[in-house]
Amino acid sequence: MDETATDEVEEAPTPKKTVEPDPTVAVGDEDVESEATKEAEVVETPGAQESGLTAEIVSGEFAGAGKPFTFDATQSEAGEVPIVAYEWDMGDGAYLFGLAVQHAYAEPGDYTVTLTVVDENGERESTSKVVAIFTLEELLTPTAVSQDPTLALIGTSWLMDNPVRGTIITLNFDEDDLSGSSGCNSYSASYTVTVADGANMSIAVGSISGTGQSCTQEIMAQERFYLDILASANYYTFDGDSLLLETGSGALSFSPAGQ
Repeated sequence: MDETATDEVEEAPTPKKTVEPDPTVAVGDEDVESEATKEAEVVETPGAQESGLTAEIVSGEFAGAGKPFTFDATQSEAGEVPIVAYEWDMGDGAYLFGLAVQHAYAEPGDYTVTLTVVDENGERESTSKVVAIFTLEELLTPTAVSQDPTLALIGTSWLMDNPVRGTIITLNFDEDDLSGSSGCNSYSASYTVTVADGANMSIAVGSISGTGQSCTQEIMAQERFYLDILASANYYTFDGDSLLLETGSGALSFSPAGQ
């Protein structure tokens, strides 16, 4: 009897199951989710606006070419930390630094002045304003002054004579408002001017508003005296280059900035 063959029968290989990628699942989702989680955990540093830092320029709107023009940053406000730097771009290629600066423009024209304040954390906030520079003839012609007596005031940054040592009191006029620094705080008010008899001009100053900072007792006393006199001013006149504000209880004398 023939011997039956006992060769092993090889099993056919089991076909591998092909898994189609789920189109709703992006490759690397775990990594993406991990990165998203990391980003969500990052705490953003507040910007200048969120921290309360603000920049504010106080100045006149006009000036004569070649005449010193005062720019004041005392109305700028610190946020959570103090302001440590005041940077000024004067719009004509000049850069200045300080709480209050003076600058004379050589040529007539419109200039954009930019103030940037920097706080202790390095946050920066900027603001800009446009000032107009005229020739002195345009500002001070007798015809122009007789038609609009405010033109004799506008364009000059006035400094009060003999303030308390270490302080500066400034007075700037534009067409409808006056403003400046009263030694510790910044102030502003409306005003009107009419032609009076002789060389005097009648002036009426509206309600004065100001910032609320506190300084030494001597400086605050000077500030109250100055603002009281300013609020009660009746007339103004010019004595050479000086401006005199007169009231029933006294007078204030101002000189152009830079003299």
